[in-house]
Amino acid sequence: MRKQTLAFFVVVWWAVGLYAAPPSDSSGGSTLSNRYVRLEFDPKGMGLSALVDLQSGVNHIRHVKEKQLLGGRFSRGTAIKKVTNNDAPCDYVHVEKLLGDTESAVTEWNDVRWWNENRVLTGRVTGDLPADSGNAQWRISVPNRSDYGVFDRWHSHR
Repeated sequence: MRKQTLAFFVVVWWAVGLYAAPPSDSSGGSTLSNRYVRLEFDPKGMGLSALVDLQSGVNHIRHVKEKQLLGGRFSRGTAIKKVTNNDAPCDYVHVEKLLGDTESAVTEWNDVRWWNENRVLTGRVTGDLPADSGNAQWRISVPNRSDYGVFDRWHSHR
């Protein structure tokens, strides 16, 4: 019985890991905030559009006419190609309160076409903003199902 139960959980864990989160509406952008800081993500591409110090009211992100971009670089042999949130629409956004009133945001770009290959990249950005801190913790994952390519870095542009 123990082996069957363990096998069941392994199969469920494996299956959940293979599929991206279901699509959601990102047209309104998203916001993480506490009493110290407010982080606003642009609905056009989910790049960081405002980082407001709530004590001083200062926004530390410069306004741009285009989308705020997130991106990284992949290499294929000696060639290097950028990938950004312009390459595919953001198709999943979820913000929730965790234990201790930490706000957590998950944003995904699923099955991105890259270097003439369909559905080979998925970008997942997770940010946690504790209730008692102005510092958010970020995790970035970019599974690569391409036959080529090595991920270099993911960063905010502009």
